[in-house]
Amino acid sequence: MTVVLFQNTSLIHCHSERYRRISHKNSFMTLLKKERINLISLGCSKNLVDSELLMGQLLANDYEVVCDDENLSADTLIVNTCGFIGDAKEESVNTILQCIEAKKRGMTKRNV
Repeated sequence: MTVVLFQNTSLIHCHSERYRRISHKNSFMTLLKKERINLISLGCSKNLVDSELLMGQLLANDYEVVCDDENLSADTLIVNTCGFIGDAKEESVNTILQCIEAKKRGMTKRNV
């Protein structure tokens, strides 16, 4: 997490998407960089609904959430998948292996 100090509070408007305000102290504003989570949903429509519910909870708790299975750079990668159908299992295993490789290359901190 990156801590950024600004003396000029007008900068909050420029960074409001990516940063959240933590506190005021001696006319300095302390901002923390939002953690970026890439939520990859694979499998059936139930998984998609579960992913949407999870996304809502993450956004409500001030995380930045993206859904991009092409670009695996984020603080945390979450793969929501099912393993009932053979093709779905194969796609899931391949995606998880790609996430592991992204972590090895330093593109992400955590895989879930």
